[in-house]
Formats: sequence, C-alpha cells, structure tokens
Amino acid sequence: MFFHNITSSLKILVLLSTIFFIIHKIYDKELVKRVAELAIDIGSDEVIAVVGHLREQVEAVLGDSVKYAYQEELEIISQPNVYDYVPLGKGKVTHDLENGFVIEGHYNGHDYRIERPTKGLYSLHIEYDYCYLKPLDCVEISTENDSFTCYPATAKNIVTKLAFATEILYEKAMEKKKAKV
Repeated sequence: MFFHNITSSLKILVLLSTIFFIIHKIYDKELVKRVAELAIDIGSDEVIAVVGHLREQVEAVLGDSVKYAYQEELEIISQPNVYDYVPLGKGKVTHDLENGFVIEGHYNGHDYRIERPTKGLYSLHIEYDYCYLKPLDCVEISTENDSFTCYPATAKNIVTKLAFATEILYEKAMEKKKAKV
C-alpha cells in the first residue's frame, strides 16, 4: 500500500481562517469539531488548531480536545538601542506551549527568526496607544541584544490576551517541568 512507510507519529494542523468553520454545522455538530474528531479517528497523535482573532469561539467548540497555537501578522520595529528604531516591515508571530513566541519575517534581503521560549518568558510587555511610534496597541518582545515592538496587523484588542496567554503558557510549561521531576 502507498502509505505503509508513514511514521507512527502523526500530527494534524488545523488552520482556522473563517467563522464558517466554527459556526457551520453538519448534523448538529460544528464543522471544526468534525475535522478535529476525524484527525483523531485517522490516528493523529496530536491535533493543533492555529487560531487568531476567533480563538474564544474555537475554544468554546473544541475545548481541551486539541492543542492551540496563535498566529498573527505583525508590523515589526526593531529597537537595537535607546535611540534607533528600525522598521522591519511585516512578519508573523506564532505563540504556543512548545515554542513560546516565534517571530519570522524578511528584512533587507534576509529572512530572520526571533525565538523566546515559553519557559524564558513569564510575562509580556504591552502598550496601549503607544504614542512614540504609532498610536496603536503593541507588544514588546526583547532578546539579549534587541527589543521588537510588534503591532498586530489585523486583530483588535489582542495585546491583553497575549499577555494573559504568556502567563498561562509559562505556568503550564512549569507544571510540565515539575511533572517530569
């Protein structure tokens, strides 16, 4: 058979981009729930729902049956020192338990990736109407050498949720660490 060499570990990634998948029902069950159940039925070890601004509705339908990851497009500005601001343009952020924050983009002919692991980030600096650069809400993610001001491109009122999610994921990562000991 064609699929006989597939490894025993199977992960299914469910990208949710419209409310159609959340509210549309087939035989009294939301389409997104059917997709997640099908992934488990075909042998997936892990189902990951990548959510954005409709996260609460997805969680209300799927509950704890899947893992969640947040993904959003951002406008990113680097601040390598106290005086300079370098607009890096558009990028994307992913936030989940296994990887923490991962920011990826392309600047000046090169791809970049900034990682802040879950266990190394127990809180997130947020600003409302950050007037020094743009009068918009933003998050600050810092490394040892740089700070990155990140403006969510599409989601509204998301920075507080990201701050809470950072704290929750940190606590879950610490619980996981204690359980291994």
